[in-house]
Amino acid sequence: MLGMQAINLNKTIPITITGLFLSLLAAGFFLNTTGLSWNDLVTLGIETAQTKLLTLNFAFFLLFVSIALSFACIAALKLGLRNAMLSILAGSLPAAILSFALFPGVRDHAIVVLGIPIPLMALAWTTSVKLAEIKKLTRFRSFMAGIGTFTLILCILIVLSGSLAIMPEQKAYLAQWEKEIGGQAAGRDTQLQIMKATLDSQFNLLADIHSSEQYAAMSQSEDPSAQAFDEYFVNLVMQVDRARKHPESLLEGNAPVKMENLDVHSLLEKQVPGYALFSEYFYIAYPLIIAMLVISFGNLVFRLLGSTLALLLSVLMKNI
Repeated sequence: MLGMQAINLNKTIPITITGLFLSLLAAGFFLNTTGLSWNDLVTLGIETAQTKLLTLNFAFFLLFVSIALSFACIAALKLGLRNAMLSILAGSLPAAILSFALFPGVRDHAIVVLGIPIPLMALAWTTSVKLAEIKKLTRFRSFMAGIGTFTLILCILIVLSGSLAIMPEQKAYLAQWEKEIGGQAAGRDTQLQIMKATLDSQFNLLADIHSSEQYAAMSQSEDPSAQAFDEYFVNLVMQVDRARKHPESLLEGNAPVKMENLDVHSLLEKQVPGYALFSEYFYIAYPLIIAMLVISFGNLVFRLLGSTLALLLSVLMKNI
């Protein structure tokens, strides 16, 4: 019996090492072909999504990452924690170094690529613990928990990678992001908000002038010029008041407002609470946003797909 276990162990180790190595190398290749960089992630818009994220190459990248996760789960299931850790390190570290050397497109994510053995080994540890704790649907739920740990630590690496990439050029990245948020032209809803805020400000200023003592004294004057100005001023206040109540009427037949003519940064600081703090620490805040998106996406794709593939592998390798 011990001899059979040793034979099975000897077969499982090279299979998991080879599977991890090839799947991670393939993932690096497809990430490289997408050309996805932190500059793209900062200016994440429709064009970036269409050309780099919603592509077959990015889908293959996700698939091969999920395959790598399934091999890491199998290592935890069949090899015991110590052997699983060593196998994962032996398969993932050479793949990470080779990907970094061969594929220039992944170097923008150097910390994530070279640090990938860390979340994979954390996956093995969590999976091993859960395999001993969970009694129902043991394997699937243990694999899910392990991949959840992988995603969490991966996101920590993403935050570190993004912070180091953005920090030296924070002003340029922030300006680029604000330009993307503003867009080439403001949409109708944005225009209405801008116009209403401007008209409200103008109306308040005109109302303050109209209620001042100086204006009251001028309006009581019998001078024809003063009376004419009073009539003009009252009509102006009424026009601005009507416009601020129905700003959409001003958009009829007008071209979109070009955001390049607006101070987007100042507008966001006025309209968005805490934006000044966000912009000051953009090099940390924005990678955190990306990391949260990865956690949400990882829970949907990596955990489900990786756990399902791990179950299939466990059936295929039942007698190995």
